[in-house]
Amino acid sequence: HDPRPTFYFYFDVKAGSFGSSGGMGGAPTNPNDFALARLDAKKNSREVVVGQMGITGGSTGIRSKDTVTFDAQNVRPGEYKVVPNADLKPGEYCFFFGRSGQTMGLTGGTMFAFGVDRGE
Repeated sequence: HDPRPTFYFYFDVKAGSFGSSGGMGGAPTNPNDFALARLDAKKNSREVVVGQMGITGGSTGIRSKDTVTFDAQNVRPGEYKVVPNADLKPGEYCFFFGRSGQTMGLTGGTMFAFGVDRGE
């Protein structure tokens, strides 16, 4: 029910491991490699736009109107405390990490979803 939940991100800081390769197309190294986005709840699914294509070109990434800014505080090596900068409205959200591709812009991604309920 908390409209401003606290999250903890943990990254393995050992050389050659999940959290140490970072950069374009690599593994995430800190929470700023993720976007916090509000999901569009459909009857049987949850969606977020991660790219758009049109006759004059395209763009990749989550639309700014769907993103929520957050503060990430380094607690100790590999551990971060993450808090949204504003209260979240009731709904469903995700932290999204996308890997850049060379053709259509996005070749995959990882999403960590959660919901914020109305307080009682």
